[in-house]
Amino acid sequence: MRFGRVRGVERLTETADRPAGVGGVVGVCLGGSRARGTHRPDSDADLGLYYREPLDTAALRSLAAELTGEPVEVTEPGGWGPWVDGGAWLTVDGRRVDWIYRGLDRVHRIWPRVGMRLAPRGAPR
Repeated sequence: MRFGRVRGVERLTETADRPAGVGGVVGVCLGGSRARGTHRPDSDADLGLYYREPLDTAALRSLAAELTGEPVEVTEPGGWGPWVDGGAWLTVDGRRVDWIYRGLDRVHRIWPRVGMRLAPRGAPR
């Protein structure tokens, strides 16, 4: 199922807004090719779910099932490894949407060490 551009953006916005209300989620951020503006019509949407413990994965499972219309495997934090440490792969209205966990406390600990190295060339340092 494909939607027009405006309907697709509205649905993606709605899909991104919903996890923000789940316990432990402190922010949702669009990433990947859609954030860079290099996506194709068939590209997935990468949504970074920035969280602080405890993350209510039961509520995320319930929300994922509501959005997709079927049960979805939603990991616990740490389920995918130490950095991108979990998430889920969803299909919402025929579009692939990836939830990618990022522990906000870990980001805050790491950022001072790597932040300046990630600044674009010519950016003030």
